Amino acid sequence: MTQIIPTGSQLLVKPVEETEAPGELRIIVPDLAKKDKHTGKVVAVGPGASIVGQDPLGAGGSVVVDDVIIYRTHSTTEIEVDGEKYLVMPIEGVLVILR
Repeated sequence: MTQIIPTGSQLLVKPVEETEAPGELRIIVPDLAKKDKHTGKVVAVGPGASIVGQDPLGAGGSVVVDDVIIYRTHSTTEIEVDGEKYLVMPIEGVLVILR
């Protein structure tokens, strides 16, 4: 498998269905909102997205590998590696972290 390493403050995200959220949490997103917001699992975090003491998402909002997030679709770039689809996006595109 090819190793994918995001640069800067980019995240590598694997899109998931809204119903694949962790634990008992089930996400119900109205059809109107689905147009611009989606759910994904963080696969890799660029070095600029996790600088100690500089949390771009605010206190307690650091994104780590395996987090499930809701993100804005207009801030993503779709790539395909080894037959798998991924999204590359800036950390600023994250709306919510689901843990």
